[in-house]
Amino acid sequence: MRLLSSFVFLLFTTTINAQNWVPTSIANMPEAISNNAVCEAKVNGVDYMYSFGGIDTTKSFQGINLNAFKYNVSTNSWSTISELPDTLGKIAAAASYVKGKIYIIGGYHVFNGGSEVSSSKVHVFDPVTDLYLPDGQDIPTPIDDQAQAVWRDSLIYVITGWSNTGNVSDVQVYDPTQDNWQSATAVPSTNAYRAFGAQAVIVGDVIYYYGGARMGGSFPAQSILRIGQIDPNNPTSITWQPTLDNANHPLYRMIGLANPDGNITFLGGSGISYNYDGLAYTNNQGVPTANKQVVFNPDLQVFSNNISQVYPMDLRGYANVNESTKYICGGMEANQTVTNKAYKLSFTQALSQSDYAKEFGVRVYPNPAIDFLNVHFDRLPQSEIKVDVLNIQGQQFYSQYLTKNDNRFSLKGYSSGHYFIVFSVDGEKTFSTIISVKR
Repeated sequence: MRLLSSFVFLLFTTTINAQNWVPTSIANMPEAISNNAVCEAKVNGVDYMYSFGGIDTTKSFQGINLNAFKYNVSTNSWSTISELPDTLGKIAAAASYVKGKIYIIGGYHVFNGGSEVSSSKVHVFDPVTDLYLPDGQDIPTPIDDQAQAVWRDSLIYVITGWSNTGNVSDVQVYDPTQDNWQSATAVPSTNAYRAFGAQAVIVGDVIYYYGGARMGGSFPAQSILRIGQIDPNNPTSITWQPTLDNANHPLYRMIGLANPDGNITFLGGSGISYNYDGLAYTNNQGVPTANKQVVFNPDLQVFSNNISQVYPMDLRGYANVNESTKYICGGMEANQTVTNKAYKLSFTQALSQSDYAKEFGVRVYPNPAIDFLNVHFDRLPQSEIKVDVLNIQGQQFYSQYLTKNDNRFSLKGYSSGHYFIVFSVDGEKTFSTIISVKR
């Protein structure tokens, strides 16, 4: 019982101290586009965001295209660049920026009648000249909806994904300098690891990839995090760890971000898997956006799951400008609306528990408590503040907005045990403590 209590308290503490990526609108794209491959580049000291391919507002196979655009961060302006050098439009590709070049990998084509073919192409784009170079070596296993990330500005890891008829276990590693592919240690050949529409982040020598959809009836969306340790002396050797299940928080076609503090955030996307038209595989109905941030703390090995600002779904990458600033564009908004909106994402960090308690002089007493609980503030926050009381299983017992410095709550009806006192400011959980009730 002690271990359970400690774990639950740790989970709650991590949840309310989770960091947030906050979006700010920037100039709209030249056209609405979704399922587009997105990445960054730096040209003569100026940061850019790039978008390649995708599907337009028709959400039909005819609307899948090869269109490409770039966004100038300094001037807040978009321009059109040459189309991807392929014969058919494609979606679900991924783009990575390595050593001054952009590599647009995989994706799939959709034909009249609904048949689909995964791509083996590697398009190479030079952001200095705005020209495509000759394609790189074909991917050994054609792939789409892969989890993709860059290791040490050197190698591109293409992790699992869909290949023509199903999810694969392959981890394919591309070396842009040598223009060749190598096979890395495959993910375990189970539905827990194989996925399409998952997203990957590499931090140091560790791969984290989350969510996506697995094989099975209607391709269920997943709430699983997989972790792989890259051997820096042999980068194709990966030690895959047991999966971590963040139950009831699946995400599909989201983005994954490395936080400046070392945590990992997955945001945007949807909680239900769907076809390229935004209709669920389960019932052919429209899929809503997830509107949450899933934060993973690698040190504590725990998740927090926060309702957050509305982000689009159907995302296939972002522009990594610096550790605290990212950019996204396109995707689908509410009602599966393909959008031309774009956003700057800025990292903000909530006050830690100790900072919060110190700034506002919070005291919760007595502890242990018998009949009453007092909550005192030396200074009330200017924003709206709410207090919730939850039991060790996370069930809410009490909730009230606070408007004065000294507050007293009756504990009549509370059984003996531990309870969480959770404070929220403007809807964001900010501080918690634990009390004991004795009878």
